[in-house]
Amino acid sequence: MKVLATRPKKQNAAWISRLEGEGYRCLAAPLIEIRAAVGEQSLRAIERKILSLDHFYALIFVSQNAVDFGLDWIDRYWPQVPAQIYWFAVGAKTAQCLNAHPLLSGENILAATGEMNSEALLQFEGLQQARVNEKKILIFRGLGGRTLLGDSLRDRGAEVEYCELYSRSAPAELSQLSFEVERTLVPVFSGEALQNFHAAFCRDPTMVKRAKLVVPGSRVQQLARQLGFESIEMAVNASELAMLEAIIKASDA
Repeated sequence: MKVLATRPKKQNAAWISRLEGEGYRCLAAPLIEIRAAVGEQSLRAIERKILSLDHFYALIFVSQNAVDFGLDWIDRYWPQVPAQIYWFAVGAKTAQCLNAHPLLSGENILAATGEMNSEALLQFEGLQQARVNEKKILIFRGLGGRTLLGDSLRDRGAEVEYCELYSRSAPAELSQLSFEVERTLVPVFSGEALQNFHAAFCRDPTMVKRAKLVVPGSRVQQLARQLGFESIEMAVNASELAMLEAIIKASDA
């Protein structure tokens, strides 16, 4: 069974090595391209938020890319991070990236468990209304994306700002790829990656019915069904370990 390796390019090489270590043949097919924010207005907006870091009650990082870009900015202006800030991560890998940075040595990083998404993160005691009411929270993320996290925290009385550090798009080279649908597993790590796959490869309605997906959690599973996919294996969350376990299960079926 061949597996499409669909992670962004920076994370895809390690993911391919992991898959090949399990005996799978891989085709590199990043479904999302990540680019740092550009333009004077965007860069000034990021700079203003980084300079006012000590005004925030909590910092939330939604992805590994948010960590990479965000800590690079913080490192430029803060030789030592402000004290008494809560650090939150959506997912274990994002938390691992935060913990690995020397700037955050000794900081307490809190990470969503279970499905490792915004819904799971919102269960933390430190993000309940009694804790966040009238507090400032900064969410590090890419341009656009889901608004559930920010909207929910605003409903709890928090003053939420976004630090949008990068853009996401579908790579142009996707249109050049070809593969045997029946003999290929397609693990997608997010709803956006799924939509990019659907747009690039599923112009033929029969392709949707023949494709074999592995998805992270019930939200992306529901989206896949709405798009017409029928062969869907659901992982517990978007961690590589959980996705690999689901790939093994799907390939054994």
